[in-house]
Amino acid sequence: MSQSHKRRSMHQDEEPLPRHHDDIAMWILANVGSYVQGRYDPTVQLAKVSMPDLIIGQPPEVKIKTTLEYLVTGKNETFIGFIDVLAEINYAYLDLEYTPKWTERIDAFCFEAKPCIPSLGELMRQIRKYQKYFTQNQFHSVTFVVVSPDTHYRNVIRSQGIEFWECPPLLQLPDTGTLFE
Repeated sequence: MSQSHKRRSMHQDEEPLPRHHDDIAMWILANVGSYVQGRYDPTVQLAKVSMPDLIIGQPPEVKIKTTLEYLVTGKNETFIGFIDVLAEINYAYLDLEYTPKWTERIDAFCFEAKPCIPSLGELMRQIRKYQKYFTQNQFHSVTFVVVSPDTHYRNVIRSQGIEFWECPPLLQLPDTGTLFE
């Protein structure tokens, strides 16, 4: 591996990011509830039960906890990188093993904010690295999502088992910062 590639990959997440990156991260925070909304509807699980009256308790509400720039570490706390936005979804799961009852599970959504995608290879290497080191055992499932107004590689990203969420195009205005159209 060349020295420049080593240097770039070691410090990729430590370099200052453009303002557009932060704007997309703020957009993710504001809209993450709508992104995950339909995935955690307890009525879908209830439809699978032949005798819903036997279920113990009521399903708890879906709770979403977000963390900006979530630190990913490897063995011995070795720095791997930062996930732009981590959303932990605490939701009700209908446990049918013995007596039907509601239990809680936590899924993770790892969002990568990308104002543009100049290199599909760099993006895939970044996400694959995070997938390898991200501790899935603390979550029921982990989903990686690229968030970008640049849809050029959308289908390829999805074909790799990574979700793609198109955010609105960015519009730069003088003295007012960046706004979404």
